Amino acid sequence: MKKKVNEVWRPIPSFPNYAVSNYGQVKRIKKGSNTEPEKILAIQKPYDVMLMKKGKLYRRNVVQLAIEAFNFKAKTDIALSLIHNIYSELLKPSSL
Repeated sequence: MKKKVNEVWRPIPSFPNYAVSNYGQVKRIKKGSNTEPEKILAIQKPYDVMLMKKGKLYRRNVVQLAIEAFNFKAKTDIALSLIHNIYSELLKPSSL
């Protein structure tokens, strides 16, 4: 896994086996059955990721996960900057 400059990871409270970065990457942080920890998950259009919890698969928006993980309650400058970072990163041709 290639670390990006100034990348910060936070665990996702509603999905404790996963973490999201300020660049919109999501990774598994705990090993499950037949899974590898620290694996960056594939982002699906439109900026969604599939997460597993208690044997059930969930589709969640990466930006919403980041807002939850970084504990943003309002559209502050920092929250908007995070959202901008994520969409900028996800819109790169190599990310689609």
